[in-house]
Amino acid sequence: MQLDYAIAAQSAGFLGVALNIAMRAMTADRWLKRIGVLAMTVWTLHFLLLKAWVGASCNAIEGAVTLLSLWALPVYGRMGLALLPLLPAPWLVTGFTDSLPILSSVACGFGMMFCEGIALRMVLLLTTGLWLAYDVVSGSLGGTLAELISLGTLIVMIWRMQSARIPQD
Repeated sequence: MQLDYAIAAQSAGFLGVALNIAMRAMTADRWLKRIGVLAMTVWTLHFLLLKAWVGASCNAIEGAVTLLSLWALPVYGRMGLALLPLLPAPWLVTGFTDSLPILSSVACGFGMMFCEGIALRMVLLLTTGLWLAYDVVSGSLGGTLAELISLGTLIVMIWRMQSARIPQD
């Protein structure tokens, strides 16, 4: 039975890899966010199956914040949503490693709410590094692969957007 969960968890992780690549390759911010919501839903399932509760809760909250970032909200509402990942921290954080996805989720929330174009992708570079460290420690093969590929994809997209001056809706 344990092996079944491991196979399901890693399968969800590899689906998450594909969604992460698609998300980070988007030049339109709205499409990046839409695919991001789907990716974060899959990553939530992945981390739930791995019993990595911090990763699961951060992805679930980050997905909700990203979904809400698609609509115009007042500044105080966006600030509150960006800080939402801090709520479960006192109950979930048991060590330094557990704080990495929470910090990443807060940074991602601020990026999704307040940044666009290249600035948004720079924030995603930071969050990718934090998730990479967490994925390695939590044993997420798909997550580690996704973050390594995401680093490369984001660097290429930032370079392309800067050099080609792709519109940053």
